[in-house]
Amino acid sequence: MMKLICLILIVLTVERSYGLEDIEKILADCKTSEKVPDVEIMNFKNKVMSETKEAKCLTTCIMEKVELIKGNQINANGMMQLAKSMPNSNEKMLQSATEAVDECKPIKEADRCEYGFKVSKCLMDAAAKRQLSSIFA
Repeated sequence: MMKLICLILIVLTVERSYGLEDIEKILADCKTSEKVPDVEIMNFKNKVMSETKEAKCLTTCIMEKVELIKGNQINANGMMQLAKSMPNSNEKMLQSATEAVDECKPIKEADRCEYGFKVSKCLMDAAAKRQLSSIFA
């Protein structure tokens, strides 16, 4: 279940911030750069995610391209821009989003694909605790 939730987090983030053409370009770029097999791309489009190295790298690549993470670090500015762009954004929501981002900042992982995957799971958990599913899920 957590795999699916993490995937939905990434898909919805991209869908809310980018148009369909942009999404297709991001997926194509990540498919090439990460050597992701077609089956993992189809799984992603169908909101099905495995925990293969390729799926984790795809998730990380997308998060990097939409500037949610940079160089194995959460991009707090990118996260907050996403929160501010939500139709129901308000001060309480922004404060809760800041807390969720702060909770996940300490994640350390040398492998960039594992890092992106762990961050997506952490953000999902932190968002759920604060009822921020409209931002991170």
